[in-house]
Amino acid sequence: VMAYNGWYGGYQLTYKGSTSAVTNNNMACGYYGKDFTVHGALNNLADVVSSVHHQLNKSTEVAMSTNYNLQSGNVSVAVGGKYTLDDGAVMKAKVNNNGQIGLSYAQDIRTGVRLGMSTLIEARNVNTGGHKIGLSLDFQA
Repeated sequence: VMAYNGWYGGYQLTYKGSTSAVTNNNMACGYYGKDFTVHGALNNLADVVSSVHHQLNKSTEVAMSTNYNLQSGNVSVAVGGKYTLDDGAVMKAKVNNNGQIGLSYAQDIRTGVRLGMSTLIEARNVNTGGHKIGLSLDFQA
């Protein structure tokens, strides 16, 4: 990876000697500014990936990512946001073009201990299930 004045780019090639084959062929480039990042990549000459991240203010961030498969024509798009409350708690939300809605909330319950709650809602199949819910307890020394 090389970087200059906010611009960056890189290339990755993986060659497997036992099979004499290239297993990864990836390239990426982007730009990062004071409060935003723009990124693009081509993975294995098949997937075109892009993302944009913008920090609107001290407590609010938004992002979007896209993926386009050159062989199948499949497209995926996701948009998300993060909001940090005054007490340090974090709320996140994400929605994608598959009709999945992800929500999470994390709160420090004491120094070094964080409680997290999350859910993934299958909005296209609300009545049939497939929804997920999670709970985490993180310890840091």
